[in-house]
Amino acid sequence: MSVTLYRIGAYCSRRRGRVAGIWLVVLLVAGVVVARLDLDPQALALPSILALVVAVDYGLRIVSALRRDPSPGRDEAVGRAMGSAGPGVVCAAMAVFPAMLQLVMAGQGGFLVTAGLATFAVVLAAMLAAVTLMPSLLAFAAPRLSRRPAPTESRWGAFVTGHPAPVLVAGLALLAVAALGLRESRFARPETDFLPLYLVLMLMLTYQHLAMAFRSVLLAIISVAGYLLSVAATLGLLAIVVSRGPAGADPHPMLPVLAIIVVFGVAMDHQIFLGAGIRSALADGLAPEAAVRAGFARSRRVMAVSALVLTSVSLILVAGGKPLTGTLGLGLAAGVLLDVFVVRMTLMPAVLAVLGPRVWWLPRPLERTLALDFDLEGGKLRDHPRTYA
Repeated sequence: MSVTLYRIGAYCSRRRGRVAGIWLVVLLVAGVVVARLDLDPQALALPSILALVVAVDYGLRIVSALRRDPSPGRDEAVGRAMGSAGPGVVCAAMAVFPAMLQLVMAGQGGFLVTAGLATFAVVLAAMLAAVTLMPSLLAFAAPRLSRRPAPTESRWGAFVTGHPAPVLVAGLALLAVAALGLRESRFARPETDFLPLYLVLMLMLTYQHLAMAFRSVLLAIISVAGYLLSVAATLGLLAIVVSRGPAGADPHPMLPVLAIIVVFGVAMDHQIFLGAGIRSALADGLAPEAAVRAGFARSRRVMAVSALVLTSVSLILVAGGKPLTGTLGLGLAAGVLLDVFVVRMTLMPAVLAVLGPRVWWLPRPLERTLALDFDLEGGKLRDHPRTYA
């Protein structure tokens, strides 16, 4: 996949004017179509938030890769940036698709169908734009971007991996305190088993996807467990927000579903980008613990900036004054901060440091069933000749 995305990125860089023009027409047509549709404004809260999540994450990831590529030619540099960052972008988008299709197939009223289809569409559009439009835009900016080598260390990464036991205790305690808010929950109880079944099926598919992406059984399990911790903490914080609201005012019945999906999108993006950074460091020949620190150092700025942007937008939703988006925005502002800074940037490196080389264990029979290799580390691209230099 890395070589294919390298070729696509280099081509779009060379044909940047044409590609940008095509996307302009596509966006105008899409705007006209959406304006003519009679859509539930509240159901559009989910696709609106996730569209911002993936657009920010994908863009930061690709720009970061471009700044680290030393290739002198513009098209070659853009193509190699796409070849190294693009597999993670595609992998992250594909992790979200099954969850959205499950919403549609559940058929629990027009709200979920609208939310699921719209979110599927915006994530697909964001992925395609990242793979094609982003290289064409970066072609204009590439000569002005300063280059910097990929970092291999950071103070926080060294501290977390050097003191994993106290870090794990403190991080888990913080998440547990946040999750205790569920005791005050006023969320409407689902009339069916939709929510538990939806969550179980989504986690099963996510595990399969992550095992295929990371080529690791344990890392996939750890990633899913981290997501569950983030969901519990976010729902706990949302429950506290709702319990402090007006007496007798019940929250929107779809509020927990929206929170679960938005946190899922944030968690999967950052987990895949962190895992890709670690695998890339391993491919560079670093030892497992050093690769964890290097992968964290390469991903930390993208994750931190993304979290701060999403938190700011979530607080803007609160200022909007609408009950659903306001409550969701306040809970998600805290949920995003917890997932990124506590789970992805603290607990995850600590756990990986404890496990060491064992985290990459993959039984040979299982490896044969994981047919698709995303090549997150860009190993195939390293051996590919520089065609556009």
